[in-house]
Amino acid sequence: MSETVCTKGIMAELKIPLSDEDRDDINEELYVFGSNLNINYEGTLLIQSETTDIYGIAWNSPALYRDTMLEEIKNLPESLRDKLDIKEETSKTFSEVWYNGGDSEHSTITLEEFKKI
Repeated sequence: MSETVCTKGIMAELKIPLSDEDRDDINEELYVFGSNLNINYEGTLLIQSETTDIYGIAWNSPALYRDTMLEEIKNLPESLRDKLDIKEETSKTFSEVWYNGGDSEHSTITLEEFKKI
């Protein structure tokens, strides 16, 4: 059932943008691996996030920190790690309240929009 949720995390620009096919394949591998990482629809941003319901107190998560993102990338299989090289200096934390019956803004954001933030 769809509901309003809160997603917190960090995103950073990939050094090399991915094709739609590569993005889909890598996102599937990340999901199977149990990772909190995924790639935006455009294939230009790497996102680490966690989603909770919107009620109650929310504590800052380790997912909000660049070092945690880098550590998760480091722990991935080499076949994935090589494709997820980020520009560390571009990392930005985010928090988003959204209805999970549709696409999230952190998934649909473009690199151009990200750079304006």
